[in-house]
Amino acid sequence: MNQLMQVVMKNRKYAPDYFDLINTEPHREPMHTDKLCEVLKKHHDEGNTVVLLTDFDTDGISAGVLGFAGLAELGFRVVLFRPLVTEGYGFGEQTIRRIMEDYPDAKCLLTADTGISCLQGVSYARSIGLDVLVTDHHLAQVEVDATVAVDPARKFDSSAFSGTCGACVLYQVLLFYAKRYGTAFQTAQIRRLCVFAGFGTVSDGMPVHYENRRLILDCLEIMKMIYNDGDSSITSSILGTPQYQRAFYGLFMLLKGLEEHGNSTMRSRPLDIHEDFLAFYIAPMFNSIKRMDGRLEMAYDIFFGPDPAASVKELIELNEQRKDLVAKYTERLLEDMDPQPWAPYIYLTEASSGIRGLLAQSMLTEHGHPVMVVGLNPDGSYSGSGRCPEWYPFLDMAVSEYWVAEGHNPAFGISFDDENGLDELVRFLEKSIPSVQPSEEEMQTVPDFTISMLDDGDLPLDVELVMEYLDEQHVLRPFGAGFPEPEGVLRLQTSAVEFTFMGKEKQHVRMTLPMGIQVILWNVADVLRPHLMYMPASTTDEGPMYPYYISVDLPEILELVGRWQYNNYNDNRSVQFIGHLLTDVAE
Repeated sequence: MNQLMQVVMKNRKYAPDYFDLINTEPHREPMHTDKLCEVLKKHHDEGNTVVLLTDFDTDGISAGVLGFAGLAELGFRVVLFRPLVTEGYGFGEQTIRRIMEDYPDAKCLLTADTGISCLQGVSYARSIGLDVLVTDHHLAQVEVDATVAVDPARKFDSSAFSGTCGACVLYQVLLFYAKRYGTAFQTAQIRRLCVFAGFGTVSDGMPVHYENRRLILDCLEIMKMIYNDGDSSITSSILGTPQYQRAFYGLFMLLKGLEEHGNSTMRSRPLDIHEDFLAFYIAPMFNSIKRMDGRLEMAYDIFFGPDPAASVKELIELNEQRKDLVAKYTERLLEDMDPQPWAPYIYLTEASSGIRGLLAQSMLTEHGHPVMVVGLNPDGSYSGSGRCPEWYPFLDMAVSEYWVAEGHNPAFGISFDDENGLDELVRFLEKSIPSVQPSEEEMQTVPDFTISMLDDGDLPLDVELVMEYLDEQHVLRPFGAGFPEPEGVLRLQTSAVEFTFMGKEKQHVRMTLPMGIQVILWNVADVLRPHLMYMPASTTDEGPMYPYYISVDLPEILELVGRWQYNNYNDNRSVQFIGHLLTDVAE
């Protein structure tokens, strides 16, 4: 094992067999998968219409794509229902009525990433003669009256892996069905659809342990194969039903659209995509539909519509609008532009309900304790989203008749009947947070390693050592929940560093170290510029070949924290460190 990776293992206190444990896949399929597939087989043999109903976040959309393509490939008469984003999570009687208006001959409703808590909607669907097959991964307090429900998060299903996303639960069901009732070819076809289950796994922040690890890795490899550096020949040769073929063509067009839009990851050669590409680009883009009350059709039209390229462009533009709105309303909250009587625990906003969760995340980052961001509704009630740190499991601790909270820890939706509920929650948080909040010392992030130009860290700065570490780190992927990517300190001697500014507005800083190592610091140019002196390029052999800046009065030692990575651009591969300043740079 590389020396730097040994330091990571030691500082994290990982046992020698840690990787053997998290790479083990000991779990069976979720309970009642066999029963659900028996009901599906009956509808298949009778030629009945099966309606697929999913949530509309990235996990739900992923489930919709793989479910529609997979069921068609298995010979089902399947339709994909597109719920209204404006109606919020879940479904009730109104949704079921719309389904029956659109598909009056439907005999079976199959859900994915939703349904386990939709008691009224499920009961109504069954009362009008529908078989309701629920696949979900959320935890419900009351058992739903479905024909069959499959949900590994239920407490009595102890042998399945509870850390499974909604798309993956549906994928497991279809794979079980293909193995039991289908052909070897159909089973292989369903396996390839794991690429979409991988989207949902990363987007929902599922732990990267056990079968999720293989799923994410397979997802990334299939994406690379499908994209084929922008050549659609592989996609064009995929066999299967039109729905199945279109799912992979849509994936190709999505990646192509991102590259044409200027996505730096997609422009790297060779294409080097990791799970963070799904987390920071794919997931937020599809989630912008629910956050911006967008049309769900723009997502599904990428895969099954008449003009995938136009749909990709529309989705990218919507995501840019979402970024602008979040920045605007975050600024209002941080600068106290509006009265906030319940701050710093509850913040009021006029922002649309879809982006309140992102605002809550911003305020959580600012304060470090549970935060809710809510809006006032016309009927005098309040609703929004909450975020909490890992040490405060809100949904387990904050149970009261004054509010309703649903979702996951650490992200959830929350609603209050009136201002009394907000008052009660503030009182509850003020009392409960001190009793469980770790000390500052306990919450202090301990770096996985320290590399120093001064030879006073875990290891000295050595480009070959870092490259060896990065090559080995690649084998240890994927990183994510429960197994974060290593992050370390870089200690620099300021006098040995060249500074340049980069970005459209020259807001970022690039630091060039000996041996050509690049360090990138985002959005710190205004902090560092007053302490730097410009060195113009020389017209003689005695001066610098290119312009750069040097330190005038920065501290002699700078400490940064961040991550090492390869930068692949124009067939050139270099080592770089992406991070932010730890050293306080005085004005």
